[in-house]
Amino acid sequence: MASLNEPTGDSGPFRILIVGLGPAGLALALALLWHPHSTRPLHLTLVDAHPSPILPSSPPVGAGFALSPNGLRALSQLSPKLVQDVLARAQRVSSISQHDARAGGFTIAQNDVPPKSFGFCTAALERQELVRALLDALAEKGGEVHVGWGTKFAGAREVDGKKIRVVLKSAEGTEEGKEEEVEVDLLVGADGVRSRVREFVLGGGPGAVGSDCPPLFSGYECIYGVSGPIDGLGDEHTGSAHWIVDPSGVGGYGTWDLPDCKQFWYTISASPHPRGTTSAPRFDGASLDETLERCKTLWHPFPGGFKALVDATDPARITKAPLLARVYEKLSNENGTAVLIGDAAHPVTPFLGQGANTSLEDAIVLANALFPPPPSPPRGLEWYTAQRSNDTPLNDFIGKMHVGETTLWRFARWSSSKLMSFVPKSKLSLEREPENVSAGPFAFIHAFKVDLGA
Repeated sequence: MASLNEPTGDSGPFRILIVGLGPAGLALALALLWHPHSTRPLHLTLVDAHPSPILPSSPPVGAGFALSPNGLRALSQLSPKLVQDVLARAQRVSSISQHDARAGGFTIAQNDVPPKSFGFCTAALERQELVRALLDALAEKGGEVHVGWGTKFAGAREVDGKKIRVVLKSAEGTEEGKEEEVEVDLLVGADGVRSRVREFVLGGGPGAVGSDCPPLFSGYECIYGVSGPIDGLGDEHTGSAHWIVDPSGVGGYGTWDLPDCKQFWYTISASPHPRGTTSAPRFDGASLDETLERCKTLWHPFPGGFKALVDATDPARITKAPLLARVYEKLSNENGTAVLIGDAAHPVTPFLGQGANTSLEDAIVLANALFPPPPSPPRGLEWYTAQRSNDTPLNDFIGKMHVGETTLWRFARWSSSKLMSFVPKSKLSLEREPENVSAGPFAFIHAFKVDLGA
């Protein structure tokens, strides 16, 4: 596939099926609908195996994350009021502190987060709140859009190298077993780290024998949750984020402040399971309970320590999982009729905090690949793949330093923490960034810019 604006002799709408109604898939739908160079009618179908998050009976899906300035900049181009709506559901981050739980617990460094960096703040929120904001923006935009919850991708086959027939199946808890086939011009896999669409795009089909497309185990395991309101938190903790070195010196844990004194909390530790394999460890209830008991003994600057966070969390909102990552050189199939975005395209560990942010950027870049600005030549999905550089190697470096698996990495962690506190907030030229206050030490990430229509 080259571009949707090329003459094809087909006057009908271009049919796109997006599998995955998370941030990546919803952002792509908005990017396509708002794209300034779109000249061909679109028919969008979005499906997800989970039930709709807007139903009162639906359990929360996912935990929380931080949207940094580059992610909010991408959101600002998807709907006029979207950033305002997202920030109303989020907590602006004002500081990130690094601590050490050894010797009774002490602070290594506290870094203020600029109120604006490259025009936008940093904000923490629950995943489900971002999904709801994107769904609201999609409903407000309107258009030929069909949304199907409780529907999973079950397989696909190419038709004459130009179209794809996709098998959709009702997910468990709905009309289980009911199948239907739909024919589309483009299949988009936005279905997360364990993407089923990726198996079709890269491995020859779901469950294909010998397919080498699953993500790799990073060597780290994580437990995370979203607490209820924490009593006794003073104003000094509003907007605070914390990373704490584990008492053992290896691994660590942290928190992000959310609205209403809730906290997104997590722990990360090195695993004895072999890293770099497609066979990741699995955890049962006993393993989770054992980890939670240890969590309750951990130091935290909040009143009541880490135990207060665990005790204030609904067990249904606590998850223990392996951290997966992988670099994929291909993000689309040979005929350009199927493509991957978000975690399906580049699963990464969370050490740079860019998983959700890069997913939003993916959406804009893919839309630009499909709708190049005139009189630019056709771009196609290979152009999209080339644009989406993968930060997995950098994540691996940061991960080893954060976890501190060896004496050398622990020294690097301590040194970087101390040096970070002395890094001045770099002032940028007002002519270059009129809305910028200061860039801060993470400017190399936050400065990244993608523009819808570029």
